[in-house]
Amino acid sequence: MPHESPRLTAEPLAGALPALRWRWDAETDILSGSFRQTLEDGFDGTVELNDPEGAVAVLDIADGRLAGLDIVVWPEVETSRSLALPSGAESGQLVLAAPRRMRGAASFEVEAALAIRANATETLYHLRVGEAKPARTVRIADHLYIELDADDAIAGCWLANVPPFPVLDDER
Repeated sequence: MPHESPRLTAEPLAGALPALRWRWDAETDILSGSFRQTLEDGFDGTVELNDPEGAVAVLDIADGRLAGLDIVVWPEVETSRSLALPSGAESGQLVLAAPRRMRGAASFEVEAALAIRANATETLYHLRVGEAKPARTVRIADHLYIELDADDAIAGCWLANVPPFPVLDDER
């Protein structure tokens, strides 16, 4: 059963931004990027964003903090020559506002329209969650930025420095 979009709290980052490396699974078209910072015993799990048209994005949660993103089933990708990272992003970590009873491992499922744009070289992607709305941007890793709306719900994700999709041997 779908849940309301979870709320995230931006907290200051202690130390340097975590390094995130994007990886393609050429057989499934899944793009994954994650990092893990073990800080305390908190909620581990996922927030699955499901589009009514079948697109799926999964946010990885480790120790109660957003720690990665997988694009599992892609919405149709729109190319935009003018796509650029938003300026003025703050650096921080995003903590999931999970109820105390959710300590341990669990997952949320959220139904939301997903739309994605890419720059011409497909090295930068912007995944919009729901309708376009004003949002602030938090850089949580060197190549991952998260947009939060006025209610601290996820409004979008910026995926930077994405490597090219691998060419399979049988496609050559």
